[in-house]
Amino acid sequence: MANTKITNPELFNLGDSTSATQLPVMTTTQRIAMTGLSVGEMIFNSDTDKVEYFDGTKWYGITYELPTVQLTFNEMWYSVDSPYTCAYNRGTITNAIADFNTYTEGQADYNTSPRTSGKWYIEILQRQSTGHNGYTVFQKSGNTTYNTAPYVATNPVDGNYGLTLYANGNICYYGNGSTLTALSPTPNLGISNNQVACIAVDVDNQKVWFGKKTSATATSVTWVSGTNPATNTGGYSVGFTEFDPMVSHVSETSSRQSEFGLVDVANFTTPSGFSNWKGNISSSLTVNCSQH
Repeated sequence: MANTKITNPELFNLGDSTSATQLPVMTTTQRIAMTGLSVGEMIFNSDTDKVEYFDGTKWYGITYELPTVQLTFNEMWYSVDSPYTCAYNRGTITNAIADFNTYTEGQADYNTSPRTSGKWYIEILQRQSTGHNGYTVFQKSGNTTYNTAPYVATNPVDGNYGLTLYANGNICYYGNGSTLTALSPTPNLGISNNQVACIAVDVDNQKVWFGKKTSATATSVTWVSGTNPATNTGGYSVGFTEFDPMVSHVSETSSRQSEFGLVDVANFTTPSGFSNWKGNISSSLTVNCSQH
């Protein structure tokens, strides 16, 4: 049947609600070469990544994107110093905002399934911060370092794991569990309050790119100098093969704090060839605290 053209549509009924139907996949050149077309014929164009249909004269692409639930924070680990205690709950997640208040240090991961293949992109809003902030990708599966009290000693920077864009996007640290290394090129992104950290990952090739947007609704990304995920230029190489996103605050004093928020997926400035990193709303939230 693979090479048979169906000319009587009413006879073609899959009658199955448990699986999908695959349209013919072809390039634009292959589509143009087709002859004897009928109104309503459809293909998937691998050049444009769109379903296309023929109206009898021209081909049109279907550009509607199915709605998804916005990515949310899922779990927080934090530590507190005197005079505060865990009872004060200085680290909180409310209304999709991760808030590491004064005397609080820790990290919060996102409610999304780990990415084990493909190219993915996420944006994170820096609502406000005194500068000791981190935007991290790491392998959560099998890694218990981040979930071990006291969290002050096991955040992404102090704990020597994951790849972290640190200090308002001006430094990039890579930890392999035992050592922590500042990587080149130095990002020097200078992310300010109400600006956005941008992260693109190529899981199969174990590469990460960092950039920034000047606001949640800005339409362009400034990538680290000499890098561009859309053209596979530059990027930071990592040794892990499963990717989870996380934010962190890495200093416990009365004058230092960080607060992170989410960017609406509709406002993502997604690089060509990458998919938006989305997740589902969690029915429960876990907050873990250790006190010094």
